[in-house]
Amino acid sequence: RWGLGDASIEFSKGAVRQKHLVSHVKTCEKVCREHPDMAIAYAELGRCHLLFDDLAQTDKALTQLETSFFLDPQSMTTAMLLAKAYRALGKPARVDAIRQNVILSEPEIQSKL
Repeated sequence: RWGLGDASIEFSKGAVRQKHLVSHVKTCEKVCREHPDMAIAYAELGRCHLLFDDLAQTDKALTQLETSFFLDPQSMTTAMLLAKAYRALGKPARVDAIRQNVILSEPEIQSKL
C-alpha cells in the first residue's frame, strides 16, 4: 500500500496531488493510531507532511519524525528526513548534529545530507 501511495503522489500535480497527499496522510495517521510503536509509520507520515511544502506542515512533520527517530534511532532514512525538516525550519545546528551522527554511522550517506 505504501508504494501505491508514493506513486500517486509522485506522478500527480496540483489539486490531484494535494488530494492524494491528504489521503495518504489519513492512512498514515490511522496506522500510527493502530500501531503506536511502528516507527516507519511515523516516518512516512512525517515525509508526507514535508511533501506539502508548507511551514505549518513542516512543523507537523518534525513532530512525527522525532517520534519515529525516538522509536528507531538507527533509521538513516528518518535521520535524513529529520535533517530536511530542521533545514526547512532554519535550525542548522540540529542539521549539523544529525549529519555528524549519520557520517559516523554510514559515511557513504554524507553526500545526501
